[in-house]
Amino acid sequence: MKHKIKLLLVTAFVTSTAGLYAQNIFFPTKTGTVLLFAQKDNSGEINGYLQQTLNAVEGSNDSMTISYLYESMDKHQKTLVEVPCKMLIKDGLMIFDLKYPFVGKLKSSNERIIDVTGTPLQFPNNLMPGETLKDAHMVANIGRGIINVHVDVSMTDGKCVGIEEITVPAGTFKSHKITQTVTITKLGSTDHTHVISWGAPNVGIVKSETYDSKNQLLNSMELVEMK
Repeated sequence: MKHKIKLLLVTAFVTSTAGLYAQNIFFPTKTGTVLLFAQKDNSGEINGYLQQTLNAVEGSNDSMTISYLYESMDKHQKTLVEVPCKMLIKDGLMIFDLKYPFVGKLKSSNERIIDVTGTPLQFPNNLMPGETLKDAHMVANIGRGIINVHVDVSMTDGKCVGIEEITVPAGTFKSHKITQTVTITKLGSTDHTHVISWGAPNVGIVKSETYDSKNQLLNSMELVEMK
């Protein structure tokens, strides 16, 4: 379960990495849109799923608030954790609202609450190949009964390195390729990984790959269904 929480937090960051224009952002804007992602290990075997459901869109054009739900699932698509999130589009920026509390509920155990603080993720709506991204930092306190786990996440060295056509089970998408370094500290242990993600207009992330410090593939994720 710790791995699922870690992957869920990283994915929340990655899905927020790029935008073209407020009316053509790298995120769905139609209420009810559901995206299903398959999570794979380094051998390509599916070990879980992530589902994103768009619940509400307030405003329009260059001023919007997008509310959506992440569900982390096992390989049988049984929901393990639910995390409500918000995305803001404002003043030419795409903002992942870290002040909005994550509330994760375990379907098979007690309620888990994640309090999140940090500098909001901000990205220009008109991201171009070669452009760098601002560093981001997040601190989360995960509570379950009397246990409180402190998680520190930083994303640095972000850059849009080009535009590519990516084919996944859900289709073929013209996507911006983003590279980032992700550093996660939890329970006294620090992991440094390199993440490559591809984001498509009006969809968001369609594929991502995570590598360790030796450039060995750790895991990947791809969009398998959009409805």
